[in-house]
Amino acid sequence: MGGLELLKCLMAIFCLVSVSLIAGCGKKDYTIIEAKCGNCHKSEIVYLKKRSIDEWNRVLYAMQLRGLTISEKEKGEIFDVLKEKKLINN
Repeated sequence: MGGLELLKCLMAIFCLVSVSLIAGCGKKDYTIIEAKCGNCHKSEIVYLKKRSIDEWNRVLYAMQLRGLTISEKEKGEIFDVLKEKKLINN
């Protein structure tokens, strides 16, 4: 492989890695919804309706009464997903 071909190959690899990193930076991990909400019902139901923060807190409290175990950290992670998905009314 000549110098020019090697340079082209390295540039292609660099571009692919750069695009992969940029594309991956904005992605959130939604496994908290799957792990906590998807045990009793389909997790997709969470994404169907916008609610206020108080309403989401009531939903989580109702789920805790039904057996959901959740830490404050996990609750925060769930709210992060809800905010990112624009499912919290102001």
